[in-house]
Amino acid sequence: MCTQQIWSLVISYFSRFGDIVPSNARVLRFQKIATMTCWAKRSVDCVHGFLIYYAWTVSCGQGTRCTLRLYPQRYAQPGQLKEGIMVAGCFCFSLILAGTVAELFLILLFRKHNLEYMLHNCHFMPLIGEIPMAMPVVLYLASALGSLRLCFLRIASRGTVALEDLASTDVMLFNLTGTITCNKPCFFRDKIELFANSVDKDQAIILAARASRSQHEFCIESIDAAILSLLDDPEQGKSWY
Repeated sequence: MCTQQIWSLVISYFSRFGDIVPSNARVLRFQKIATMTCWAKRSVDCVHGFLIYYAWTVSCGQGTRCTLRLYPQRYAQPGQLKEGIMVAGCFCFSLILAGTVAELFLILLFRKHNLEYMLHNCHFMPLIGEIPMAMPVVLYLASALGSLRLCFLRIASRGTVALEDLASTDVMLFNLTGTITCNKPCFFRDKIELFANSVDKDQAIILAARASRSQHEFCIESIDAAILSLLDDPEQGKSWY
C-alpha cells in the first residue's frame, strides 16, 4: 500500500515588494492587482507554475490571495555543493601546482644546486601557499568564475532586492547557504516629526504611502517599501481615486 505524500499549502493574502517566499514554493493561484507597478519578468505572477528558489524575493509588484505549494526537495539538482567544492578544490590545487613548478624553474635557472636539495626545499611552497589562500579563496573564486558560472552550476541565483537601485549592485541568492542581502531601509514610528497640528502620525504615514504609490506607479522604489512597512494593513497604501 503506497502512501500519498502530502504537501503543505501556505496562504499569502498579500505579497508585496521585498517579501521572502518560502523555499521550494510553487505558485498555484495568483490574482494580480490592477496596477501599473508590476514589471514583466519581475513580478511574482511571472513565476506562476515554476519552482521558486530558496529565498526568492518579490522584487517588484504586488499581489493578493497567493497560494504557495511547498515541495519536499529543496534543490533542483542533486550534488550541487559537491560540484562547487570540486571546482574550488581544483582551482586551489592548480594554483599551488603552478606556484611549485614556477619555484622549481626559478631555482633551477638561477641556482646550480642538485635536484635532491631543490625538492627538499620545495616542500614549504604548498604549506605556505595554502595558509593565505584559505581565507580569500571564496571571494577570489567568485571573482574568477563570475556570477554566470555560479548560476550555471545551480549554486547561486541572481536576484534583486529592495536596495538594488539604491546600492547599484547585483545580489547573489545562494540556494544552499542562505541569502546575501543588503540592509533594507526602515523608518521608526517614534522618530517621525510632524509639523502640522491637524495630522497625526498614522494619517501622515498613510498619506505618504499613497503619495509614494501615486508618484511611482511604474516602479516601486526601496523608500516606498519602507513606508509601506509602517502600515498595519498594507491595503491602506492603495490610492482610491
